[in-house]
Amino acid sequence: MSHVGFFCFPGIGHLNPAIALARRLQQRGHKLTMFHSRMARPRLAAAGLGFWPLERQNFSTVKQTDENWFHIPRADLVQRLLANARCIVHEGPSAVSSAGVEALLIDQAVLAGGSVSDFLGLPYVTVCFFPPTILDASVPQTIFPWAYRNGHLARARNRMANALICAMLRPVISEINKARSSWNLPLIRTSNDTTSTLAMISQMPESFDFPRENRCPHQFYTGPFRDIESRKHQQFPWERLNGRPLVYASLGTVRNKTPRVFQLIAEACMCLDVQLVITLGGGSLTPEELGSLPGDPVVVHYAPQIELLQKASLAITHAGLNTTLESLAEGVPLVAIPVADDQPGVAARIKWSGVGKVIFPRNLTVNALRRSLQETMNDKRYRQAAQAMKLRIGIMDGASAAAKIAEDVLGLVAVRSDRS
Repeated sequence: MSHVGFFCFPGIGHLNPAIALARRLQQRGHKLTMFHSRMARPRLAAAGLGFWPLERQNFSTVKQTDENWFHIPRADLVQRLLANARCIVHEGPSAVSSAGVEALLIDQAVLAGGSVSDFLGLPYVTVCFFPPTILDASVPQTIFPWAYRNGHLARARNRMANALICAMLRPVISEINKARSSWNLPLIRTSNDTTSTLAMISQMPESFDFPRENRCPHQFYTGPFRDIESRKHQQFPWERLNGRPLVYASLGTVRNKTPRVFQLIAEACMCLDVQLVITLGGGSLTPEELGSLPGDPVVVHYAPQIELLQKASLAITHAGLNTTLESLAEGVPLVAIPVADDQPGVAARIKWSGVGKVIFPRNLTVNALRRSLQETMNDKRYRQAAQAMKLRIGIMDGASAAAKIAEDVLGLVAVRSDRS
């Protein structure tokens, strides 16, 4: 039996697909230990996975208000990456050594994870829970909402964006290099140097990503990491559904604390012949705090997302990759309202692949959102594109494919001979 460790960036959007991949490896005969915040212990225990606490790991993020929801600074992302890097370089080596793992899976957002692997002499693979972030002039960086273009001007813009990324991440790279210097390891220059040279595995279908001219040979697309069995059953008032076309609205679990945005969504849907279901993502905002909304939508603290998407005609999303892929796995077109982090890049791919429309927070009004909803529902091309993506995703088993790749490149030995 091989013992595999997993460094996962804090946040449900990272933890859920990480659990799906970890469970698939476990089912293939390996022991899995997740290095994470104590807040993740109940979720990991319920999934039957091993757990090792990282004391400095946390889910902290910028405090949201109605005013800053429409412009969350990128500095917040950098501060979270820096806090995570400090946690990993201080606690990672002793945690991994004490746990006795033989190889590592490392979330691409855990920029210091590869250095811990280098220090301990352990093989590792990089796992991408957002679009692969590689400094490549042919593809826009995922924190920007730019469309894919192939030309000299587009490449020049992408090169400038890459330089900005390097400047933004300089404090994080510096923190990692302090540790690498003390460990007598060669210093790294950019975020490209933090990823595995064995395998970089993305849960995105390749058909949803931009064309990558400089794709490296160890970069893999496998499809969404999903494990419905490991999800906690969620209560839902199914009796309230009235048979009208269902619009499912989710703004994720981190950037969803602003009542004003849900008010706008409810007002936009009120005059349409639809039934709106809003989930608050299980965060700090509750249905009681949100109060009464126009049109009397169904509002729940946390929703059985896949089951509702199976009934939905359209999804309103923050363009988090998990919700986006789960919507497309059910053939549901999207209206995306990207806020921060990787969401602008995911939204750009939604538009590029023709599966939905995008409206940016600075342009978000009731009328603008209503028009986007009407166009997406009435133009059959969006549903056709979403249905085509559903067919592609339907033939994938992303978690199994990713587990097989990791198993092969890491040289893992299963406890049983049947590795199917």
